Amino acid sequence: MKAWMAGAAVLAMLAVGTMAVQAQDEAVPPAGEAAAPAVAAPAAGDAPAARMELDQKVAEGEKAAGSPAPPLDAAPSPIPPSRPNLSPEPYACLKTCHNPREKSCPNFPSRRTWPRLPGMDTLLTSIADVLLGRRQTLATAESCTGGMVGAALTRLPGSSAWYAGGVVAYSNALKTSLLGVPPVLLNAHGAVSAETARAMAEGARRRCGTDWAVSLTGIAGPGGGSPDKPVGLVFMAVAGPAETPTFEHRFHGSREQIRQDATAASLRHLLDLLPHS
Repeated sequence: MKAWMAGAAVLAMLAVGTMAVQAQDEAVPPAGEAAAPAVAAPAAGDAPAARMELDQKVAEGEKAAGSPAPPLDAAPSPIPPSRPNLSPEPYACLKTCHNPREKSCPNFPSRRTWPRLPGMDTLLTSIADVLLGRRQTLATAESCTGGMVGAALTRLPGSSAWYAGGVVAYSNALKTSLLGVPPVLLNAHGAVSAETARAMAEGARRRCGTDWAVSLTGIAGPGGGSPDKPVGLVFMAVAGPAETPTFEHRFHGSREQIRQDATAASLRHLLDLLPHS
């Protein structure tokens, strides 16, 4: 019994010695590092003095940097938006544009953005009044305008009473399959031609079963033009009960402006040909 108690006492002494050695090792910093100075916690009465010292150091840092730092108690600055801000003006260009107020800005449509063209509402209303008064219907066939004429016509409430619909045939294959434009005609005159515009209008009138049809085909740009057929060249046709006259226009401006002007011109030609009596 005495031997067992003596052994236990020895083990306890060894454990105490090990803990003391570990504490001493933790207190000694690694080689090459200086021991961190002990920081005494400030007393309760020293808090204002410590804050004043900190504010003085911050002010000195601002003076050295040349720009004021935000107060310590200030709210964090909001994160800047990732998207550029838009001008409050409708249809204005993005602020990132080199010419924010230029009508030909490539980053955004001009302030003449469709359908806010001068006189467009009056033009559309006049077309609707004539077609309704004569109980006639209209169809469209578009290529370079991509449906802008149909979009303009359907702005009017109740347009389904006189507008049957339209075909957007951008490729030659669809011009042939949907509108019945002969491939021989396309090969001989090209997609941008008076002959193709006439065939498109007559095909839309026939396929949709309407009294009238308007067609457009052209080069809106900015590429695709040639000396014979420059950018801005647009052919139009208005197919009616008696004949299908064609019209040639050469518009100028951006792609969007050319498409807008072509849309308005085709509707004016239609109104001129509609019987008003």
